[in-house]
Amino acid sequence: MQNEPITFDSIKKAIRSGNLAAAHAKLEAYLKVNHSDGRAIKLYQKIRKQLYRQNVSKVKEGIKKSKFMWEEKRYNQILSLYLQLQQYAPDYGPLQRLIAKAYRLQKSIETKEQNSVLSKITNTVTGYLKTKNYEQALDLLKQSTAA
Repeated sequence: MQNEPITFDSIKKAIRSGNLAAAHAKLEAYLKVNHSDGRAIKLYQKIRKQLYRQNVSKVKEGIKKSKFMWEEKRYNQILSLYLQLQQYAPDYGPLQRLIAKAYRLQKSIETKEQNSVLSKITNTVTGYLKTKNYEQALDLLKQSTAA
């Protein structure tokens, strides 16, 4: 059965059974041999559009399921999910915008955390300097630059 030649009828049968991925693969193989078959070319384009629509539906469903993660500011998990979804529809604009937004928000959080740590170190060092605890100030600076 696997060595059976691919015919236009076998492609249509795969489509009728709802297996668009198999139909797509068969069409690609069919068009390698029958590259000028107009009906196969049109069908191939139609199947690609249908597969893309199916993939966009998967992406939309994944986006919908991630709404609670936005509320909880779980940007790393959002990025992980969206980068997985990207394989289905890499050029889907809404997904690309959400990925950019998640990266931007994650970077903002990281920057705030870094600034907070830096502010705490600065305040502590300033306190040590005011109380003339130079050695402790120096130790803290050495520790913070080593990390």
